[in-house]
Amino acid sequence: MEKLTDFQLLECAGRWHKSATDAGLDVVVKIDKSLLTLVGKDDRVIVVWTLDAIQRTNPGSEPGEPAFYSPDDEGMETVEISDPSMISVIDDIISKYVEPEIGSGLSVRGFMLFLALVAVVATLLFAFSGSIAQQMAGLVSAKERQDIGERILAHFLDANGRACGSAHGARSLNLLDDRLFGSGKHELMVVPTELVRSLMLPGSIIILGSSLLEVHDGPEVIAGYALAESVAAEHLDPFERFLRSAGLRVAVYLALGKGADDDVIKEFAASVPVSGPTIFDEAELLAKFEGAGFTSAPFARASGRNGPLEAGDPFPNIYEPLLSDGDWLRLRDICLE
Repeated sequence: MEKLTDFQLLECAGRWHKSATDAGLDVVVKIDKSLLTLVGKDDRVIVVWTLDAIQRTNPGSEPGEPAFYSPDDEGMETVEISDPSMISVIDDIISKYVEPEIGSGLSVRGFMLFLALVAVVATLLFAFSGSIAQQMAGLVSAKERQDIGERILAHFLDANGRACGSAHGARSLNLLDDRLFGSGKHELMVVPTELVRSLMLPGSIIILGSSLLEVHDGPEVIAGYALAESVAAEHLDPFERFLRSAGLRVAVYLALGKGADDDVIKEFAASVPVSGPTIFDEAELLAKFEGAGFTSAPFARASGRNGPLEAGDPFPNIYEPLLSDGDWLRLRDICLE
């Protein structure tokens, strides 16, 4: 690969043609070391080509005429460049390549292009589990995220039973929600199954299992699971977790506003962890307990995290009850109607 020793970055105006019949789009052409990048007027990257894959489609044209370059032998997709300096640089790079055959007719350029494509795909697949998923999640609108969460919820409830909703119990659950998070920040929901402890879905939907109500003497344990889900979500956004599971293609479709297939939603709903958050910052969770004004010890014992969460209990003795006795009893019965 010819290195650009005289400069690190060269730019000029150009015109990108998607096909032979395409009228073209004005772009900025950038050469940076081994890549040629075409950027639209909105600073959006349109396409990236490796310099070793580019060939000129109109060699021998008259001086002053634009040069056309393509990344493939057919020359269907091209970029039109009139800048003499850029033409000189690209032509000089292309002239460094020869076309000896490898094996049964595969050229050096074709073989190098194949390796470059493999490297790009491998990098995307590997990195998507991390920063790329996070960036893609940020491109999806709040409305789309909420819609995805509601669709996941619908499939989840189909498999685990409809949400509990006695009128008096729902009122008590709303009171608990307000005490923990303030009005409207999260939606708490109880499902009638012993298989679920807690989980959080995109759209700030926290699902809690009815067993958290049935085997404990007060609302502190179920409240603790709700707080723990909120802390875990601050480190791994539930929507980002969905994108990691769904894959790069779905993430791109959502970022473009094209939605997600129902089969993808259903598959995620069937596989989402339901045993409560396993990774969260205990110091941050203790701060949440302190902010909500109640003891962390019952949750620590119920979740098997007796160490710092119990030792650092901000209210080991006296605190304002999360709910009145009557509201607690009504919350316990939320699944009876």
